[in-house]
Amino acid sequence: MMAKRKKPARIVRIIAIGREMDQREYRRVLARLDIGVLKAGRVLGVSRRQTLRYANGESIIPDPVAKLLRASIVHKLTADDIAKL
Repeated sequence: MMAKRKKPARIVRIIAIGREMDQREYRRVLARLDIGVLKAGRVLGVSRRQTLRYANGESIIPDPVAKLLRASIVHKLTADDIAKL
């Protein structure tokens, strides 16, 4: 009997390098990092209102924020690790 193949890591679906991060990806990345939308403001160094704008699609998510969040998943950083950067 053949062993079951493992499913590819879900990280491939979450990280889309080279394109703008949209609100759905933003929310998925925060969930993956176990960061609530309001806590994300503190972690990312933006206001709570701004992180709500990102999550609701009212504001474009800047490339540096998107890159930081995507890199955090790849390097398995926690909210505390990100806040220290």
